[in-house]
Amino acid sequence: VKWFARNQKLAKASLPRAKQIMRRPGARRIALRDVMTRGDQVPADEAVALVRSSVACTVVDEVFATIRSGTGLMRDLDKIDCPVLVCWGSKDRILPLPKHGPRFRDEIPGVEFRVWKGVGHTPMWDDPGLVAGTIADFATAAESKRAAAPVSAA
Repeated sequence: VKWFARNQKLAKASLPRAKQIMRRPGARRIALRDVMTRGDQVPADEAVALVRSSVACTVVDEVFATIRSGTGLMRDLDKIDCPVLVCWGSKDRILPLPKHGPRFRDEIPGVEFRVWKGVGHTPMWDDPGLVAGTIADFATAAESKRAAAPVSAA
């Protein structure tokens, strides 16, 4: 929660100068460090849009309240009966792997769990090729297993 809160506070404070700040790759890397490891690779206009959308987010306070209260608990992970791939960035500062990852690994039956080294909370920004390739490979493998499975009589 502290990362979200800090990010919101910084976004609001920097909004009037966001275009100027986000012009420089090094500034983008620092400004976006809580959500990605390679903020310098985000185009300046996209970085400004991320800051604006963060400030405009209407549910962030509700999310904070839910996290703090513990009322947003996930249930029935053990009842999932389809192929599941969970990928977690080793550099995720929003939902750190040691605190949040074990539950998914332990409770989802047959889960394939991967840790992406050097990737933050938003892997699609840090390594879009890795994300796309992983999804495509997992979906292809899951479909192959499904197609090869014997059909049960209904």
